Amino acid sequence: MPLGEIKELQEKKLRQQIDYIYNNSEFYHEKLKEWNIKPSNIKTIEDLRKIPYTSKTMERESFKEGKSVLGKNQTASTKDIIRIHSSSGTTGPPVYFGLTEADVETWSNCIARCFWTAGVRPSDVVMYGWGLSMFVGGIPVLDALRKIGCATIPAGAGIGSRRFLDIARDLRANVFGLTPSFARYLLEKVEDMGLDPKKDFNFEKFFAGAEPGMGEEHIRKEIKEGWGLESARETLGIGEMVTVLASECEQENGMHFMVPDLIITELIDPDTGEVIEWEHEAEGELVYTAIDRRATPLLRFRSRDYAKVWKDDCECGRTTTKVRVIGRTDDMLLYKGVNVFPTAVREMVGQFKPKVTGYVQIVLNEPGPKIEGTPTLEVEVSKDVEEGELDNLRNSIKEVLQSQLLFTPKIKFVPAGGIERSRYKADLVRVKS
Repeated sequence: MPLGEIKELQEKKLRQQIDYIYNNSEFYHEKLKEWNIKPSNIKTIEDLRKIPYTSKTMERESFKEGKSVLGKNQTASTKDIIRIHSSSGTTGPPVYFGLTEADVETWSNCIARCFWTAGVRPSDVVMYGWGLSMFVGGIPVLDALRKIGCATIPAGAGIGSRRFLDIARDLRANVFGLTPSFARYLLEKVEDMGLDPKKDFNFEKFFAGAEPGMGEEHIRKEIKEGWGLESARETLGIGEMVTVLASECEQENGMHFMVPDLIITELIDPDTGEVIEWEHEAEGELVYTAIDRRATPLLRFRSRDYAKVWKDDCECGRTTTKVRVIGRTDDMLLYKGVNVFPTAVREMVGQFKPKVTGYVQIVLNEPGPKIEGTPTLEVEVSKDVEEGELDNLRNSIKEVLQSQLLFTPKIKFVPAGGIERSRYKADLVRVKS
């Protein structure tokens, strides 16, 4: 669909959604009155800028203060809500999201679009390795894969890596979905089992999500070449909006926003809150507004994902903007007045493969985000690196970090396997105990 037509559709749905929220959300009804905003004031995407942002803290408060099951922002009656999911709670108390029958159907269609973009087809056997309980990446994903028509193996995240690999071999799964960290972790487990990931497994396609990583060329290369894959594509989602809202196509160069009929996306300066114009190669924090949601919809929700966007024509023919997440603003460190993303540090060090493994960890003297003193950067070196090579390697890494990120940590080399592996998201920062 041409971008002009997409905008017309979005603004039509936006007007309907604002009316719905004003009449059905106790939370936003109060807030809009407090902000002196009437539904008739919001007609265009530009008009959204009149509405202040919704934060995770506000979302939690709306849940605690309300009398309904899902708090003051429950916009559908409890009898119409058929499913409730929650966030992981890794950054505080979990928040809960409700879905009506219409919401479930909308989510299924939109997530299916994203996985189709990522290369999943009806003939595939998909090994799915994320949590399947309250997690928004569980049952909703299975619903979407059912829409596509593929055979899905709902392995989940709790069965153990050995069992996961055994099932994948037994059922000759050719597609798997995991975090990049878990896909790398499993490569090492396969080696421990004395197996060859290319010969002893049938994997051809991989889709990743839940953490940045696939935008780093050394990680994509490690996963793609390690497993012998035809494709390795990144996806993006956020529980408050929809499990998956963007995906890479066959170009594997940035994720297409695939749900513009469900969500309006803005870009802002994370420090000032000022809107950044949606131009080619612009960078900023992603902000989302639901425009087709019956239960617990949010307006201008700050995602804390810091991203870069592209507006170039893609060879795949999709017209929507592409995005790549650089890091999380709530993971960002402040070093000598400069913002440093731990994922960017990992990407810079990853350029020195195969002398390094690509695993790093920033060690702080006290919790961030502001770094006092000189932090230590632990860098795993490969088994075949000689002692005499380390000084040159250390100096080269320091030079790249200084020139590219203005980051000058003390570099400590650790042996291969010395940094703890993760089955979910990589822990790139730790505080000295």
